[in-house]
Amino acid sequence: MHWWHWRRAQRALENWVRVLIGARPYHIRYDPGAGSYVRFDTQEIVVDPTMADGWGGPALLPVAWRGQVVAGLAGLQWRVARAMGRHEAGHVLFTEAYEVAGALHAWLSNALEDERMERLTGAHYPPARADFVALARLLAAKLPLADPATRSREDTLLNACLFHRWDVQRPADTPSRYRFATSDDQAFWETSIRPLVEQAWAAPDALQVAAIALEILRLLGISDSAGVAGRTLIASDRLPASATRRPGDAPLKVIATNALPEGEAPTLEPAEVIDTHSVDEGEPPGVDTDPSAGSLWLRPYAWLAREVAGETQRLLRVLQAPAPDSAPRRSSVRGSFSARAHSRTLGERPLHVRRETADDPRGLAIVLLIDRTTSMGPPPEIDRVSGEPDAGFYADIHRITHARRAAMLFELTCTRAEIPLCIGYAGDRGYSVHLPHALGEASFFHRPDRPITWLRVWETPPHAEGPKALIAGLYGDSYSERVSAALREAQQKLLTRPEPTKLLLYLHDGVPTDESPAAAAATVAELRTRGIVVLGVYVGPQEQIAQLQAIFGLTGTIPVSDLSDLPKRLGRLLLKNAARRP
Repeated sequence: MHWWHWRRAQRALENWVRVLIGARPYHIRYDPGAGSYVRFDTQEIVVDPTMADGWGGPALLPVAWRGQVVAGLAGLQWRVARAMGRHEAGHVLFTEAYEVAGALHAWLSNALEDERMERLTGAHYPPARADFVALARLLAAKLPLADPATRSREDTLLNACLFHRWDVQRPADTPSRYRFATSDDQAFWETSIRPLVEQAWAAPDALQVAAIALEILRLLGISDSAGVAGRTLIASDRLPASATRRPGDAPLKVIATNALPEGEAPTLEPAEVIDTHSVDEGEPPGVDTDPSAGSLWLRPYAWLAREVAGETQRLLRVLQAPAPDSAPRRSSVRGSFSARAHSRTLGERPLHVRRETADDPRGLAIVLLIDRTTSMGPPPEIDRVSGEPDAGFYADIHRITHARRAAMLFELTCTRAEIPLCIGYAGDRGYSVHLPHALGEASFFHRPDRPITWLRVWETPPHAEGPKALIAGLYGDSYSERVSAALREAQQKLLTRPEPTKLLLYLHDGVPTDESPAAAAATVAELRTRGIVVLGVYVGPQEQIAQLQAIFGLTGTIPVSDLSDLPKRLGRLLLKNAARRP
């Protein structure tokens, strides 16, 4: 699981961009492999978290970035993504929509506009300038450059228009790495092309930048409408131009140009521009908590959370366990005081505040167990290169697919409502296929004294992302449920809680492999005598529900063919069982 899959990474991206563009209604997201870009017409900002990989990835390491040495690829990806997020936000602030004559004109206009815009953005928000300088120095020093003898004269000069904006940030005592095929080409660059490039950096708006780009193309003998097919051009962010801005989304007005004095090298140092109040300048996020101690599969979970989000409010309404309202108490001080009467003596109208009399969800504690055996769904085939599961991992024919949705529904609902929740994966004697050292093979596990692997425990912070990622990675990988042992382990968890309503839900297929259904049913009855509400949940296809009813009873089994069935059916059973509790 990559760092950009965590919700904390998305929040960081939002912060990097929002501190610049404010409340402008742009949708901001990561999209690996898509390139970074901004679209004015659809108002979206997309950042590719793998851009560093395209520039060389591990070959760029180690690298100095704003006073720190970055040794890992994830750390570099994080910083480049931050720079690109601020870069695209800068286009929103300072780049006008402009027309282009062709794909090559669009590429060159963007290459020139990038530097003009970054200088304005850096002056507007110094931490952005610090990131831009760090990225420019990295690319000037380590971006792979092709032998000019293998490229056309035009492509070499065009690429120089882009590379020059990074090259001017190299240390003054370091020679340029950029080479031309002939001395005549270099002289043409210095006398004819470079002055226009630097003129574009100081242009008052993007429209003039586009006009200068056309002038450069004509000097190179290239048609205004030329395309990029067959050319070997350095990649940068994708084009923000040639799209109409929406009303109310005008760029900021530029009063003065941002050109450097002629012949003067940039002297901007990161230490001089870092803002101590900047946001999310740390390291890329990783797993925040993992009760499974690394034994379960962490997977991106945002898609699963979106699938079940619509049911969270309905489930919360039925999880509001009965809790008595506080009765009035006589004051220890003699006499009485009426706030309403006092208000009236002042000539004011008393304020009537409606008291909250709804049931209190904090009167409920829940343990959710999930059957881990392969009958719930077989282990997936995992691609050795990408680490991604095959399509069968998401198939609705497998009960574990429905179990993941149900578990995520409880995770989202209970953590938001502060309802104590434990989630356990119950099974033993299995083979995990997702662990890095066993990818494509199987890693055996056998823990007869501990059949439950916990995804969430009482102490897990409500905001933790680890349990959500673990839920998204569940698959059947064991051959023994140990139903009774798992129920008793869950019972011990619940009996430590002070909440009056203790609920144990078991998502199971009704086919225990190491004991008879009658033995499992006896354990269920034993827990119920301790005041625990024990319910079996049968998710997915319902043809074999009688098998689960043989364990949990006809009235203690919840049929859930569709996730929307769960809140209403669980609500009825909670009301019925709450009345029976001793």
